[in-house]
Amino acid sequence: MQRFKKLTKNRAITIPKDLAAEFGVTGGEAVEISCTGGIITIKKRVPKCRFCGDVIQAKTFKNIDVCPNCAKELKEVVSGE
Repeated sequence: MQRFKKLTKNRAITIPKDLAAEFGVTGGEAVEISCTGGIITIKKRVPKCRFCGDVIQAKTFKNIDVCPNCAKELKEVVSGE
């Protein structure tokens, strides 16, 4: 189904409620936005460890996704253990 939406003056767009539900996102949830070849793509954001790429267990800390294993290694390096 194709829909047309206008951007707000701040260049924002609202995703219709039924599409958001189908997409699996709720208000305030992060999404990934990219542009390739003039096509804007919106994807549900999946946390992925910045260091090893682990998707399943990654948690976000200060806008950086880190898995428990890398967090443990980082703690050891920082604390000198």
